[in-house]
Order: sequence, then structure tokens, then C-alpha cells
Amino acid sequence: MPRKYWLILIVLLAALIIGSVFSLNKNKAEKLPEIAAEGKVKVSASFYPLYYLLKEIGGDKVEVKNMTPAGAEPHDYEPTAADMAYLYDSRLIVLNGGGLEPWAADLDANLNRDNNLLIRVGDGLMTKEMTEDGEVMRDPHVWLSPRLYSLMADKVVAALVSVDGGNRDYYEQRLGDLKNRLNLLDSEYYRALSVCAGKNIITAHAAFAYLAEAYDLKQIAIAGLSPEAEPSPREMAEIVESARAGEIKYIFFESLVSPKLAETIAREIGAQTLALNPLEGLTDREMSEGKDYFSVMRDNLSNLQTALSCQK
Repeated sequence: MPRKYWLILIVLLAALIIGSVFSLNKNKAEKLPEIAAEGKVKVSASFYPLYYLLKEIGGDKVEVKNMTPAGAEPHDYEPTAADMAYLYDSRLIVLNGGGLEPWAADLDANLNRDNNLLIRVGDGLMTKEMTEDGEVMRDPHVWLSPRLYSLMADKVVAALVSVDGGNRDYYEQRLGDLKNRLNLLDSEYYRALSVCAGKNIITAHAAFAYLAEAYDLKQIAIAGLSPEAEPSPREMAEIVESARAGEIKYIFFESLVSPKLAETIAREIGAQTLALNPLEGLTDREMSEGKDYFSVMRDNLSNLQTALSCQK
């Protein structure tokens, strides 16, 4: 074959190979998650309240992944392999602790401490315990008290400064703004719930003890610390009796778990049902509506006022 034909053939082959490589890379770019933008700190949060803290404090300096997707219940969610790959590539990993993330039990042993900083922001704040199936368990739901959530925010900013000290002023300024909003929310709860006829709330599961303590309420939980810990028939009968004795007019249910038990008790005593969101996660619909920690907490407050016959 003449030399010029060899040259033409080589050029054609080269163009074909380059086109194939470009197409392959384009497909990969479409399928793979985008890596952290240059200059941003890659961080992971185990579930929504911690994701929200990192977004609010980290702003445009961080890239945050919520390990528990919208609509999933964090007590029993298992992250995917892709989730865990992102987590191990994160400079900062923020957990709640207190058994809320059973999948994270062995993380400490598997992380590279030179590359990953792991914190549990509930440590030192989880002061309440309850017994389930003969086992004493620590109550992890501290974020539902705005006062305790503010202390969790302090721990988040300290961790961000530890891994990205150059942006200390930025993080601390955003922390100050967040804490002002939490102080306002706390004041709204205190004022609204101090003028109520009732004090007892029957909740879908035992998530509201810290909130109840902060505002002088009493929680009567249908299920235990985990929503899957359903009551026995005897326990259900006791809840029904307490509801009748306390002339309870509303039973609270949650968006991420079945409302069946709450509806059963409500029918038994002639009560109605209302939502009380433990903010363990938001649904796709809530996310699309622009809901966040503050809007959901204010929705909760409005429903508490209705259930407890508070002056408005």
C-alpha cells in the first residue's frame, strides 16, 4: 500500500480513538457524582439536622452530602456503597451519636485520621435515657430543642475551623447569624407554650423529650426511641387510658413512619390527629416546598398550640 494511504489510515484511526475516548469521558461525567469544587471542603452529614447545620454554617465554602436521603428514616437506613465512598473521601464527617447511626459503629477504626475528622455533635448533650426490650438506651433527639441545637452548631463550627482555619471568620459570622435565629425560635416556643391549657402530648415515638423538657411539657410516646419499636397491647391500653384521663384531643403522627397507631388511638378516644415532625429527615415533597429546620419547627409549634389549647 502506498505510503500516503498508510498516513490517511493512521489519521482516521487516531480520530476514531479520540472520538471514542471523548464519548466515554462524557458518559462518565454524566453518570458520576461531581467532585468537590476547587477550594471547597468536602463534608458528610449523617442525617438532615446535621446536613442543615453544615449548609447554614459552611455556606459556599463546603460541599455537603446528606448520608440519609429525603424520605428515609435515619434510625435504620443503610448508606449505599457510593455514599460510603463519598464519606471516606470527606475531610469532615459529622454524626449525631447515641446509636442514631448504627451503620457508623465501626467508622472510628476504619478512617484515616490524617485525612478524615469525625465528630459526634450529640456527645455531652444526650442526658436522657429510656429502657427498650430490657436495654437502657440513650435518647439521641437533642436537635429538637433549639437550645441544644445551638450547642450542636458550636461543635460544627469548631470542627470546620479545625479542617479549614483560613475561613474561620466566615464560619463564625454565619454561626452568629444562625444562633440569633435559634434564640428567636426558642423565644417563640417559650412564649407560645407558656399559655396553654394542656401540657401532655402523645407522640408517634419518643423523640420529643428534650423539647418537652425545655418548655415544661410531658411526652407520652406510642413507640420507643426508634419508630419501629411498637408498643405491646398492654402498653397501647395504658396510652389510651392516659389519653382519656388527660382529655387529650389530638394524637401526633409523623411523616416518615406509618400513622396507623396514632390513628388507632385517636379513633379509640374520639380524638383527631396532627403532625409533629421529629425532623429526622424531610420528604421529597417537603424539600420541593422549600421546607427547612426553622419552617418545620414553626409548623410543629403551631400544631402544639392547637393540641394544647394555647392562647394565640
